[in-house]
Amino acid sequence: MEPNGAMPQLGVPMPAEYRYYGYTQPKPPGGLAIAAALLIGLVAVTDVLSAAANLTGQFGQELRMVSIGFLATIVAAVLFITWLWRVRSNVDAVVGPQTQRLGKGWAIGAWICPIVSYWFPYQYVIDVWRASSPDRAAAGNGLVLFWWLTFLLSNQLSLLLRLASTRTPWLGLVGDALQLAAAVLAILVIRRITAWQTGRP
Repeated sequence: MEPNGAMPQLGVPMPAEYRYYGYTQPKPPGGLAIAAALLIGLVAVTDVLSAAANLTGQFGQELRMVSIGFLATIVAAVLFITWLWRVRSNVDAVVGPQTQRLGKGWAIGAWICPIVSYWFPYQYVIDVWRASSPDRAAAGNGLVLFWWLTFLLSNQLSLLLRLASTRTPWLGLVGDALQLAAAVLAILVIRRITAWQTGRP
């Protein structure tokens, strides 16, 4: 801690006396944030174009958009998790890992472990969010919670539609809207945490 009791700001060079043993100096997450946001945006665009092609009967175009969206989703997931690892590493180095309820490795495990994948990713992100905020005591969780709920709902609805024996167009549109909302909210979460860690407004 600084002499006045304040934590050193994330995103600025850290004096040696602030470094937690075994943790490296914080690294700028801006490049990863931009890449992750762009790919998440691409996934959202392909989803909208796929839905439009389906409604107009352009099934060849729909198949192409689904294929592009699938590949973009894989890349977006890798970039998002890599960004999440980076911002968590910065938190560990400056504020200390004791502020986090989950180990750093859960940046990956939280998404793939059965049952806990329903809330561990949210818990991981909200802890990083609060530790990165300039005013941790006043850092709300509304944006992160809204993102996580829309993400969960869109995934569950997508699974339901795949298992359904008959197609329900209106339910598909609801799922597309939820996926678009989840993508926009994820980008906002990325931008906010990155801005806090780099000291930008």
